[in-house]
Amino acid sequence: MPLLVEKGYIAEKCFDQKYILELIKLFQPRLPHLNDFIDWADFFFIEEIKIDPVAQEKFLSKDLSKEFKLFVTELEGLSDFSVENIEKSFRDLVGKLNIEAKVLIHPLRVALNRKNYRPGPF
Repeated sequence: MPLLVEKGYIAEKCFDQKYILELIKLFQPRLPHLNDFIDWADFFFIEEIKIDPVAQEKFLSKDLSKEFKLFVTELEGLSDFSVENIEKSFRDLVGKLNIEAKVLIHPLRVALNRKNYRPGPF
């Protein structure tokens, strides 16, 4: 918590500890060091995040709006919005589109968190 306060993401003694712990759990499987959480999770705490220009050039230069819209439609059809069902929906979609998962997964991650790393998009 002191690291988040120091970075200006939360106010001292004025935050939802349960929410912060849930965020840490989200990142935990891919989190080599706790300090990495501060940089990786910025999009949960600040309103205007800058997109990583390298990630933008590498993963968002191709128009994938059709594929993203199809994925949103898949998500809207889920009755159980769990990590497992979201991932299955994604895998089913890339299968239907006859594309490799990496063609869509990296651009999806960049679109969601403005970076090409952590956490998993599901």
